[in-house]
Amino acid sequence: MISSSSTPSFDDFDRKENEEKDDVLILNDDGQNEQNDHSVADKQLKASISQSKKMKNDQKEKKPNLEKVDDLEKEQKKQEEKKNELANAIPPGFQMNSAEKFSIPQQNYWNSCADRLEITCGGLTVHHSGNGNWWLSAFAKCAIPSTNFGIVYFEIKFVHLKKSAAIGFATKAMPLDGRVGLYDNSYGYESNGTLWFNGAYQTGHTTFKFFDVIGCGIILENRQLFFTKNGRCLDHTDLFASSSSLVDPLFPCFSLHFNGDKILTNFGPNFEFDLNTLFC
Repeated sequence: MISSSSTPSFDDFDRKENEEKDDVLILNDDGQNEQNDHSVADKQLKASISQSKKMKNDQKEKKPNLEKVDDLEKEQKKQEEKKNELANAIPPGFQMNSAEKFSIPQQNYWNSCADRLEITCGGLTVHHSGNGNWWLSAFAKCAIPSTNFGIVYFEIKFVHLKKSAAIGFATKAMPLDGRVGLYDNSYGYESNGTLWFNGAYQTGHTTFKFFDVIGCGIILENRQLFFTKNGRCLDHTDLFASSSSLVDPLFPCFSLHFNGDKILTNFGPNFEFDLNTLFC
C-alpha cells in the first residue's frame, strides 16, 4: 500500500508567497519609517545649526556697530572735556574769535616798557621820547596761554618810523633796553627784512617802513611763528618757538630805535590780516 503525504497546492504556494510579501512590506515600512525619522532629525539638526550660525553672524555684525557707538561716545566725551579745559585755560585779556582761534582783544595793552618809552591811549600808543638812538622795548600785559590750541596774534602800525624797529614775542628775561629777537627765547621781525630768533637770523625778507601794518602771531599747536605785512603773510615756514619758552611764558613785544618813533597797536579782533587764510 502506497501511503501518500499531502502535497502543498498551488493555493498554498500563493498564500505563502503573499504572506512573505506582506512580511517584506512590513519590514520595508518599518525601515522607511525609521529612515523618515532620521531624515526629519537631520533636517531639524541642520536647521538648528543654520540658526545658530545666523545668530553668531548677527552678533558679529552687531558687535562692531556697538564698538563704533562706544568710540563715538568716547570721542564726544573727550571733545567736551577738551572744550571745558580750553575754556578754563583762557586767561584774562584773551577771547575766542569767530574762527575759534585765540586772539588778543582790546583788554590787552602795553604796560611794561623802558623808561624812555611813553605809553598813552589806554596802553595802545607808544612813543620813543629818549635822546639819541637807543633800542627800547615794551611787553604786553598778557602772556600767550599755555594751552596747545589756537592762535595768538597782534598788529602794530608804525605811524612814525625813522629807520629801525622790530616786533615779535619774548620772555621777560629779555632786557627792556634790548631788541626783540636778539636774546634767547625772543623772536622778532626787524624793519630791514631780517627775522630774528634766539639770536640767530634770516635775511632777505621784505622790509617795512612808516605807515606799514606789521603783524606777529604764533600757532599754539606746534608753536610756529608767523609775521604779516599789510594783511599778507611773509613767506617762511621754519620759525618755531623753543620748548623752553613753555616754562617762561612769551609776551607780545616790540622795539623802537630812534627818538620820535611812534606806534599804534591793534590787539584784536579786527585785523588787517585774515587769520582764516592760514588754513586755506
